[in-house]
Amino acid sequence: MSIRWETVAYSYGTPRTPANGVRGEEDVSITFFREFASVIAILQEKTTVVIEVDEQIRSSLKELSDCPYEQDAFTRNMTNLQRIVSVLALFSHMVHQLMLFKFK
Repeated sequence: MSIRWETVAYSYGTPRTPANGVRGEEDVSITFFREFASVIAILQEKTTVVIEVDEQIRSSLKELSDCPYEQDAFTRNMTNLQRIVSVLALFSHMVHQLMLFKFK
């Protein structure tokens, strides 16, 4: 069973009147849970990307092991591997910047 954190986080809890009578403030535990769910959602996205990149790298390495012993074939496979690694580095940098921005 696959449950997305966003579904749980945004369906749980509504603003209610706390003991002090001030309306519109969320319970601290609800706020914490929503922030936690947001971080978990980011982790799920990163994990999905890493799994996809791992599959691409494995496929490219398999092609490299089976390619003809020629410069063009080797260059093509190495270029593909470099592209995959560059995409992974870019994604990692973007997520890092997002986390810095989000938790300032």
